[in-house]
Amino acid sequence: MATASCGMSKTFHRVACAFGVGTLYGALDRLLKDELVRVEEEVAVEGRLRCTYAQTEAGSQVLSARAIGL
Repeated sequence: MATASCGMSKTFHRVACAFGVGTLYGALDRLLKDELVRVEEEVAVEGRLRCTYAQTEAGSQVLSARAIGL
């Protein structure tokens, strides 16, 4: 299962793109709403909440379907 951290402490895929923080959190909000990712862990670090997101089964299916179309 792929995971990504909002603290950006882990990198699972390297992609050449540039986007702002608002774009990232907007995308995560949409993915959460569509139940394609879920919050796996929330930890307070130096007074700031760090969230780790994990792909759901539905997210895996959508990703696989889109990858086949590439």
